[in-house]
Amino acid sequence: MRAHLAVLLVIAAAVSPARAEIRVAAQGPMKGAYGALGTGLAKGAEAGVAAINAAGGINGELLVFEAADDNCDGDRAAAVARDLIARDVRLVVGPACMAAAQAAAPLYDEAGVVMISPVITDPAFTSLSALALRITGRDDAQGELAAARIGGEIPAGRIAVVGDGSPAAKALAETFTRAPGTRALAFAVKAGEADYGGLVKDMGAVAAVYFAHMDPGDAGLVARQVKETGQTVALFGSDSLLDGAYLKAAGEAAIGTRVTFPADPLASPAARPVADALKAGGVVAEGAVLPAYAAVEAYGAAARAGKVNDGPGLTRWLKGARDLNTVLGAISFDGHGDLTPPPFVWYKVESGGFVRDSQ
Repeated sequence: MRAHLAVLLVIAAAVSPARAEIRVAAQGPMKGAYGALGTGLAKGAEAGVAAINAAGGINGELLVFEAADDNCDGDRAAAVARDLIARDVRLVVGPACMAAAQAAAPLYDEAGVVMISPVITDPAFTSLSALALRITGRDDAQGELAAARIGGEIPAGRIAVVGDGSPAAKALAETFTRAPGTRALAFAVKAGEADYGGLVKDMGAVAAVYFAHMDPGDAGLVARQVKETGQTVALFGSDSLLDGAYLKAAGEAAIGTRVTFPADPLASPAARPVADALKAGGVVAEGAVLPAYAAVEAYGAAARAGKVNDGPGLTRWLKGARDLNTVLGAISFDGHGDLTPPPFVWYKVESGGFVRDSQ
Protein backbone atom coordinates (compact mmCIF):
# COMPACT_ATOMS: atom_id res chain seq x y z
CA MET A 1 0.00 0.00 0.00
CA ARG A 2 2.77 2.41 0.93
CA ALA A 3 4.66 1.54 -2.22
CA HIS A 4 1.53 2.16 -4.29
CA LEU A 5 1.02 5.56 -2.59
CA ALA A 6 4.64 6.51 -3.20
CA VAL A 7 4.25 5.74 -6.91
CA LEU A 8 1.12 7.86 -7.10
CA LEU A 9 2.91 10.79 -5.46
CA VAL A 10 5.79 10.54 -7.91
CA ILE A 11 3.37 10.47 -10.85
CA ALA A 12 1.45 13.46 -9.47
CA ALA A 13 4.64 15.43 -9.05
CA ALA A 14 5.66 14.61 -12.61
CA VAL A 15 2.41 15.72 -14.21
CA SER A 16 1.64 18.73 -11.97
CA PRO A 17 2.66 22.05 -13.50
CA ALA A 18 5.73 23.60 -11.88
CA ARG A 19 5.18 26.87 -10.10
CA ALA A 20 6.15 29.66 -12.48
CA GLU A 21 9.03 32.00 -11.71
CA ILE A 22 9.79 35.59 -12.62
CA ARG A 23 13.47 36.22 -13.14
CA VAL A 24 14.94 39.51 -11.88
CA ALA A 25 18.56 40.61 -12.35
CA ALA A 26 20.72 43.39 -10.99
CA GLN A 27 23.25 44.61 -13.55
CA GLY A 28 26.27 46.74 -12.72
CA PRO A 29 29.95 46.65 -11.75
CA MET A 30 30.25 44.04 -9.02
CA LYS A 31 33.97 44.45 -8.33
CA GLY A 32 36.82 46.83 -8.99
CA ALA A 33 36.78 50.61 -8.65
CA TYR A 34 32.99 50.87 -8.92
CA GLY A 35 32.20 47.59 -7.20
CA ALA A 36 30.56 49.21 -4.19
CA LEU A 37 28.02 50.86 -6.49
CA GLY A 38 27.09 47.60 -8.17
CA THR A 39 27.02 45.46 -5.05
CA GLY A 40 24.83 48.02 -3.28
CA LEU A 41 22.46 47.92 -6.22
CA ALA A 42 22.45 44.11 -6.14
CA LYS A 43 21.86 43.88 -2.39
CA GLY A 44 18.92 46.25 -2.55
CA ALA A 45 17.33 44.44 -5.48
CA GLU A 46 17.85 41.04 -3.84
CA ALA A 47 16.22 42.29 -0.64
CA GLY A 48 13.28 43.62 -2.63
CA VAL A 49 12.86 40.25 -4.32
CA ALA A 50 12.99 38.46 -0.95
CA ALA A 51 10.32 40.77 0.48
CA ILE A 52 7.94 40.12 -2.42
CA ASN A 53 8.50 36.37 -2.16
CA ALA A 54 7.89 36.45 1.58
CA ALA A 55 4.51 38.03 0.86
CA GLY A 56 3.58 35.28 -1.59
CA GLY A 57 5.18 36.50 -4.81
CA ILE A 58 3.35 38.15 -7.70
CA ASN A 59 0.04 36.59 -8.67
CA GLY A 60 1.22 33.26 -7.33
CA GLU A 61 4.61 33.40 -9.03
CA LEU A 62 7.86 33.66 -7.07
CA LEU A 63 10.78 35.85 -8.11
CA VAL A 64 14.26 34.49 -8.77
CA PHE A 65 17.19 36.86 -8.38
CA GLU A 66 20.68 36.99 -9.86
CA ALA A 67 23.45 39.58 -10.13
CA ALA A 68 25.32 40.25 -13.38
CA ASP A 69 28.67 42.04 -13.57
CA ASP A 70 29.07 44.33 -16.60
CA ASN A 71 32.13 46.19 -15.24
CA CYS A 72 30.60 49.43 -16.61
CA ASP A 73 31.87 48.31 -20.02
CA GLY A 74 29.75 48.55 -23.15
CA ASP A 75 30.85 45.30 -24.81
CA ARG A 76 30.50 43.36 -21.60
CA ALA A 77 27.12 44.95 -20.90
CA ALA A 78 25.84 43.81 -24.29
CA ALA A 79 27.03 40.25 -23.59
CA VAL A 80 25.36 40.36 -20.16
CA ALA A 81 22.12 41.59 -21.74
CA ARG A 82 22.08 38.79 -24.31
CA ASP A 83 22.69 36.23 -21.56
CA LEU A 84 19.93 37.60 -19.32
CA ILE A 85 17.49 37.78 -22.22
CA ALA A 86 18.26 34.15 -23.11
CA ARG A 87 17.34 33.18 -19.54
CA ASP A 88 14.05 35.11 -19.78
CA VAL A 89 14.84 37.81 -17.21
CA ARG A 90 11.85 40.18 -17.06
CA LEU A 91 13.31 43.01 -14.95
CA VAL A 92 16.82 44.43 -14.92
CA VAL A 93 17.63 46.68 -11.97
CA GLY A 94 20.38 48.77 -13.50
CA PRO A 95 22.67 49.34 -15.22
CA ALA A 96 24.76 51.60 -13.03
CA CYS A 97 26.78 53.30 -15.79
CA MET A 98 25.70 55.14 -18.93
CA ALA A 99 28.15 53.32 -21.23
CA ALA A 100 26.70 50.00 -20.14
CA ALA A 101 23.14 51.28 -20.54
CA GLN A 102 23.79 52.52 -24.07
CA ALA A 103 24.96 49.07 -25.11
CA ALA A 104 22.31 47.05 -23.29
CA ALA A 105 19.19 49.19 -23.72
CA PRO A 106 18.50 48.40 -27.40
CA LEU A 107 18.73 44.69 -26.66
CA TYR A 108 16.39 44.88 -23.68
CA ASP A 109 14.01 47.08 -25.65
CA GLU A 110 13.77 44.56 -28.48
CA ALA A 111 13.26 41.70 -26.01
CA GLY A 112 10.62 43.55 -24.00
CA VAL A 113 12.65 43.62 -20.79
CA VAL A 114 11.89 46.41 -18.29
CA MET A 115 15.02 48.29 -17.18
CA ILE A 116 14.98 50.45 -14.04
CA SER A 117 18.21 52.17 -13.00
CA PRO A 118 18.50 53.42 -9.41
CA VAL A 119 21.64 55.46 -10.12
CA ILE A 120 22.08 56.77 -13.69
CA THR A 121 21.51 60.53 -13.74
CA ASP A 122 22.43 61.27 -17.37
CA PRO A 123 19.36 63.00 -18.88
CA ALA A 124 19.57 60.81 -21.99
CA PHE A 125 19.14 57.52 -20.10
CA THR A 126 15.36 57.27 -20.32
CA SER A 127 15.48 58.06 -24.04
CA LEU A 128 17.56 54.94 -24.73
CA SER A 129 14.49 52.69 -24.56
CA ALA A 130 10.75 53.04 -24.11
CA LEU A 131 11.16 50.42 -21.38
CA ALA A 132 13.74 52.39 -19.37
CA LEU A 133 12.88 54.14 -16.10
CA ARG A 134 14.97 55.53 -13.28
CA ILE A 135 14.63 55.90 -9.54
CA THR A 136 17.01 58.80 -9.11
CA GLY A 137 17.17 62.41 -10.29
CA ARG A 138 18.35 63.61 -13.69
CA ASP A 139 21.50 65.74 -13.90
CA ASP A 140 19.48 68.63 -15.26
CA ALA A 141 16.61 68.35 -12.76
CA GLN A 142 18.42 70.41 -10.14
CA GLY A 143 18.85 73.16 -12.71
CA GLU A 144 15.13 73.12 -13.46
CA LEU A 145 14.28 73.47 -9.78
CA ALA A 146 16.77 76.29 -9.33
CA ALA A 147 15.64 78.12 -12.47
CA ALA A 148 12.04 77.99 -11.28
CA ARG A 149 12.94 79.26 -7.83
CA ILE A 150 15.19 82.04 -9.06
CA GLY A 151 12.56 83.07 -11.61
CA GLY A 152 9.94 83.31 -8.86
CA GLU A 153 12.06 85.03 -6.20
CA ILE A 154 14.23 87.23 -8.42
CA PRO A 155 12.07 88.38 -11.35
CA ALA A 156 14.58 90.86 -12.79
CA GLY A 157 18.32 91.01 -13.44
CA ARG A 158 20.83 88.75 -15.13
CA ILE A 159 21.71 85.28 -13.86
CA ALA A 160 25.28 83.99 -14.12
CA VAL A 161 25.49 80.19 -14.43
CA VAL A 162 29.01 79.08 -13.54
CA GLY A 163 30.22 75.51 -14.09
CA ASP A 164 33.32 73.41 -14.62
CA GLY A 165 32.57 72.54 -18.25
CA SER A 166 31.72 68.92 -17.48
CA PRO A 167 28.70 67.19 -19.10
CA ALA A 168 26.82 67.42 -15.80
CA ALA A 169 27.52 71.15 -15.55
CA LYS A 170 26.44 71.71 -19.16
CA ALA A 171 23.19 69.82 -18.55
CA LEU A 172 22.42 72.03 -15.57
CA ALA A 173 23.36 75.22 -17.42
CA GLU A 174 21.15 74.37 -20.40
CA THR A 175 18.06 74.49 -18.21
CA PHE A 176 18.76 78.20 -17.70
CA THR A 177 20.01 79.15 -21.16
CA ARG A 178 17.85 77.19 -23.60
CA ALA A 179 14.61 79.11 -23.00
CA PRO A 180 13.78 81.93 -25.47
CA GLY A 181 14.45 85.36 -24.02
CA THR A 182 16.52 83.93 -21.17
CA ARG A 183 18.39 86.30 -18.89
CA ALA A 184 21.03 83.73 -17.98
CA LEU A 185 24.62 83.66 -19.18
CA ALA A 186 26.76 80.54 -18.87
CA PHE A 187 30.42 80.62 -17.86
CA ALA A 188 32.80 77.64 -17.82
CA VAL A 189 35.82 77.97 -15.55
CA LYS A 190 38.99 76.04 -14.94
CA ALA A 191 39.09 74.22 -11.64
CA GLY A 192 41.66 75.09 -8.99
CA GLU A 193 42.36 78.71 -9.92
CA ALA A 194 43.77 80.90 -7.16
CA ASP A 195 41.77 83.91 -8.29
CA TYR A 196 38.51 84.31 -10.23
CA GLY A 197 38.61 88.08 -10.58
CA GLY A 198 38.53 87.81 -14.37
CA LEU A 199 35.35 85.74 -14.24
CA VAL A 200 33.71 88.19 -11.86
CA LYS A 201 34.59 91.04 -14.21
CA ASP A 202 33.17 89.17 -17.21
CA MET A 203 29.92 88.47 -15.36
CA GLY A 204 29.36 92.13 -14.66
CA ALA A 205 26.20 93.14 -12.80
CA VAL A 206 24.15 90.10 -11.89
CA ALA A 207 21.15 89.48 -9.64
CA ALA A 208 21.97 85.81 -8.99
CA VAL A 209 24.76 83.29 -9.45
CA TYR A 210 24.04 79.59 -9.90
CA PHE A 211 26.95 77.21 -9.39
CA ALA A 212 26.43 74.22 -11.67
CA HIS A 213 28.40 71.17 -10.61
CA MET A 214 31.40 73.17 -9.40
CA ASP A 215 34.13 72.21 -7.00
CA PRO A 216 32.87 73.60 -3.67
CA GLY A 217 36.14 75.35 -2.87
CA ASP A 218 36.22 77.06 -6.27
CA ALA A 219 32.58 78.06 -5.96
CA GLY A 220 33.23 79.49 -2.51
CA LEU A 221 36.05 81.63 -3.85
CA VAL A 222 33.83 82.95 -6.66
CA ALA A 223 31.04 83.68 -4.17
CA ARG A 224 33.40 85.66 -1.95
CA GLN A 225 34.84 87.66 -4.84
CA VAL A 226 31.37 88.45 -6.24
CA LYS A 227 30.20 89.72 -2.86
CA GLU A 228 33.39 91.81 -2.55
CA THR A 229 32.21 93.90 -5.54
CA GLY A 230 29.45 95.26 -3.31
CA GLN A 231 26.63 93.75 -5.35
CA THR A 232 23.56 92.28 -3.70
CA VAL A 233 23.66 88.85 -5.30
CA ALA A 234 21.61 85.75 -4.47
CA LEU A 235 23.67 82.56 -4.54
CA PHE A 236 22.38 79.12 -5.57
CA GLY A 237 24.03 75.83 -6.40
CA SER A 238 23.71 72.15 -7.23
CA ASP A 239 24.52 69.36 -4.80
CA SER A 240 28.29 69.65 -5.18
CA LEU A 241 28.16 72.79 -3.00
CA LEU A 242 26.85 70.97 0.07
CA ASP A 243 30.35 70.68 1.45
CA GLY A 244 32.41 72.32 4.16
CA ALA A 245 34.94 73.43 1.55
CA TYR A 246 32.37 75.88 0.16
CA LEU A 247 31.76 77.39 3.59
CA LYS A 248 35.48 77.71 4.26
CA ALA A 249 36.30 79.36 0.94
CA ALA A 250 33.32 81.71 0.87
CA GLY A 251 33.37 82.75 4.51
CA GLU A 252 30.59 85.16 5.42
CA ALA A 253 29.68 85.46 1.73
CA ALA A 254 28.18 81.97 1.90
CA ILE A 255 25.33 83.07 4.19
CA GLY A 256 22.01 82.73 2.38
CA THR A 257 23.24 80.35 -0.33
CA ARG A 258 20.54 77.89 -1.44
CA VAL A 259 21.58 74.41 -2.58
CA THR A 260 19.64 71.45 -3.96
CA PHE A 261 20.56 67.96 -2.75
CA PRO A 262 19.11 64.48 -3.31
CA ALA A 263 16.49 63.62 -0.71
CA ASP A 264 17.70 61.18 1.94
CA PRO A 265 16.05 57.78 1.29
CA LEU A 266 15.99 57.17 5.05
CA ALA A 267 13.77 60.23 5.51
CA SER A 268 10.80 58.15 4.38
CA PRO A 269 8.94 56.47 7.28
CA ALA A 270 8.71 53.34 5.13
CA ALA A 271 12.50 53.12 4.93
CA ARG A 272 13.35 52.64 8.59
CA PRO A 273 11.98 49.12 9.13
CA VAL A 274 13.54 47.97 5.86
CA ALA A 275 16.87 49.57 6.78
CA ASP A 276 16.78 47.91 10.20
CA ALA A 277 16.05 44.50 8.65
CA LEU A 278 18.88 44.96 6.16
CA LYS A 279 21.25 45.98 8.95
CA ALA A 280 20.37 42.83 10.87
CA GLY A 281 21.47 40.91 7.80
CA GLY A 282 24.73 42.82 7.52
CA VAL A 283 23.66 45.25 4.79
CA VAL A 284 23.92 49.01 5.30
CA ALA A 285 21.07 50.90 3.62
CA GLU A 286 23.15 53.46 1.78
CA GLY A 287 23.93 54.42 -1.81
CA ALA A 288 21.88 52.46 -4.33
CA VAL A 289 20.49 49.94 -1.84
CA LEU A 290 17.07 51.47 -1.08
CA PRO A 291 16.46 52.87 -4.60
CA ALA A 292 17.16 49.38 -5.99
CA TYR A 293 14.73 47.90 -3.47
CA ALA A 294 12.14 50.47 -4.62
CA ALA A 295 12.76 49.51 -8.27
CA VAL A 296 11.69 45.95 -7.50
CA GLU A 297 8.66 47.21 -5.58
CA ALA A 298 7.60 49.40 -8.51
CA TYR A 299 7.93 46.51 -10.95
CA GLY A 300 5.98 44.29 -8.58
CA ALA A 301 3.10 46.76 -8.49
CA ALA A 302 2.99 46.88 -12.30
CA ALA A 303 3.25 43.10 -12.64
CA ARG A 304 0.33 42.53 -10.26
CA ALA A 305 -1.76 44.81 -12.45
CA GLY A 306 -0.60 43.39 -15.77
CA LYS A 307 1.33 40.54 -17.39
CA VAL A 308 4.96 39.88 -16.47
CA ASN A 309 5.86 39.06 -20.08
CA ASP A 310 4.43 42.34 -21.41
CA GLY A 311 7.32 44.72 -20.78
CA PRO A 312 5.88 47.57 -22.87
CA GLY A 313 2.54 47.24 -21.08
CA LEU A 314 4.16 47.23 -17.64
CA THR A 315 6.22 50.29 -18.51
CA ARG A 316 3.18 52.17 -19.77
CA TRP A 317 1.40 51.30 -16.53
CA LEU A 318 4.30 52.61 -14.45
CA LYS A 319 4.46 55.85 -16.44
CA GLY A 320 0.75 56.40 -15.83
CA ALA A 321 0.66 55.35 -12.18
CA ARG A 322 0.75 57.89 -9.37
CA ASP A 323 1.95 57.62 -5.78
CA LEU A 324 3.26 54.06 -5.87
CA ASN A 325 4.01 52.84 -2.37
CA THR A 326 7.71 52.05 -2.01
CA VAL A 327 10.45 52.03 0.59
CA LEU A 328 11.22 55.60 -0.57
CA GLY A 329 7.65 56.69 0.07
CA ALA A 330 5.14 57.46 -2.67
CA ILE A 331 6.79 57.81 -6.09
CA SER A 332 5.49 58.60 -9.57
CA PHE A 333 7.04 58.52 -13.04
CA ASP A 334 6.47 60.99 -15.85
CA GLY A 335 5.94 60.02 -19.48
CA HIS A 336 9.68 59.71 -20.04
CA GLY A 337 10.23 57.33 -17.14
CA ASP A 338 11.78 59.92 -14.83
CA LEU A 339 10.65 60.52 -11.25
CA THR A 340 8.17 63.32 -10.77
CA PRO A 341 8.62 65.53 -8.90
CA PRO A 342 12.44 65.32 -9.01
CA PRO A 343 13.78 63.78 -5.76
CA PHE A 344 15.66 66.81 -4.45
CA VAL A 345 15.32 69.02 -1.40
CA TRP A 346 16.68 72.46 -0.58
CA TYR A 347 19.35 73.41 1.93
CA LYS A 348 20.49 76.91 2.88
CA VAL A 349 23.54 78.33 4.58
CA GLU A 350 23.06 79.99 7.95
CA SER A 351 25.71 81.11 10.42
CA GLY A 352 26.11 77.56 11.72
CA GLY A 353 26.38 75.92 8.32
CA PHE A 354 23.91 74.08 6.06
CA VAL A 355 20.35 73.51 7.32
CA ARG A 356 17.22 72.25 5.56
CA ASP A 357 15.39 75.05 3.80
CA SER A 358 11.65 75.36 4.28
CA GLN A 359 10.94 75.37 0.54
